[in-house]
Amino acid sequence: MQDDVFDGQKPEIEYPLAWGYRVVGASEEALRFLIAELLADDEHVVHDAQPSSKGTYVSVRLSVTVRDELHRDDVYRRLSEAEIVKMVL
Repeated sequence: MQDDVFDGQKPEIEYPLAWGYRVVGASEEALRFLIAELLADDEHVVHDAQPSSKGTYVSVRLSVTVRDELHRDDVYRRLSEAEIVKMVL
């Protein structure tokens, strides 16, 4: 079996489309506020919140309509750079 499924090629993605992120932080309320502020100009939906097993963190599923790869990467970067965000997947 070949290790590189895409044979060195990027998968072809047709934009615009809804792109999913999982955003992890200490507070659902703070994450929702941050997302609303950072993505005010972007069509987005914050879905369910899931607490970590120890209750230390919470993750929210986020769907953002991205226009292209640069926009998709910019959303990831802006979320990742926020002080209250521990991780973006």
